[in-house]
Amino acid sequence: MKQFKLHNTDGKTFFDFRSNPESRCEGFTVSYLDDGTVVMSGDYGCLCWKRNYHHEKGDFQRDYGFPNDTTNIGYFEEKVQQFGIKQVVKEWDYEQAKAEIEVEILKRYNIDNNDYECFADWKYYSLKEIRNKCIDEGMDEEDITKERVKYLLKEMRFDTKDGMYDDLQQFDSEMGSDYSCECNYGEGYVHQFEFMFKCLQSVSQQILDVVNNPQEITSRTECVGGASDESTILSEKFNPTSVDAQSEQGSLHLEKRPSTKPAPVSDEGCGKRNTLRICGRGGFVCSSCQKQKGEVL
Repeated sequence: MKQFKLHNTDGKTFFDFRSNPESRCEGFTVSYLDDGTVVMSGDYGCLCWKRNYHHEKGDFQRDYGFPNDTTNIGYFEEKVQQFGIKQVVKEWDYEQAKAEIEVEILKRYNIDNNDYECFADWKYYSLKEIRNKCIDEGMDEEDITKERVKYLLKEMRFDTKDGMYDDLQQFDSEMGSDYSCECNYGEGYVHQFEFMFKCLQSVSQQILDVVNNPQEITSRTECVGGASDESTILSEKFNPTSVDAQSEQGSLHLEKRPSTKPAPVSDEGCGKRNTLRICGRGGFVCSSCQKQKGEVL
């Protein structure tokens, strides 16, 4: 699975992750709304969920870090399904349904699979006629029951989910069983949902680290014509309400860590180790030459 790293964030309401920081592709954003809704959106689709979270002493607590690596996918699915809009989480496959039902029923009635595959075609008889024919052939009650089970299984339709459950109800009526009460034969998570769930698990700790300790966030930035791929750290905590003179949306100031490597110089930039700022549009601005570098989100 791809490794996603935090590319941009305000430390509170949105967290943008990318597998390649130089590309807009193969990334996603996790956004937190004030009503408790969480939205994952981006190149892999969109998911929304909301847990019953939490007002403690009047302070709203966003549901950061969910789902994490200990979260069961079934519990996460439940929260997605409960959100109130239709979201594709599972799909039904008739071959899988047929295999699951046959395995379970054959095991319950102690019927050998090879014997079942070689079962004679009884479709021109009713169940009553099959029973009479089995008695005529000297079968005992257990063998007669097995023949009836084989017949009912062979007659089951798996062309549609509704057809399958109609036949399961018929089977239950004839055999006194309760297979039609089971509602998930043939159902499985769609690949997209499983992948998105794993993506969220993989970044949950990064989100918690940012929220709990924003001063320790690291990033990799590049100045026009200057040093590239250098680690930087936030020089101050996130403050979404502060507004920079050159950005109406506010800014985050980043300072470069000391480096033993000389900064390269080119015709396009100053080549100095300058303070970099993430501007409101998501690019980087050199404080000396004032030239912008970086993708605009």
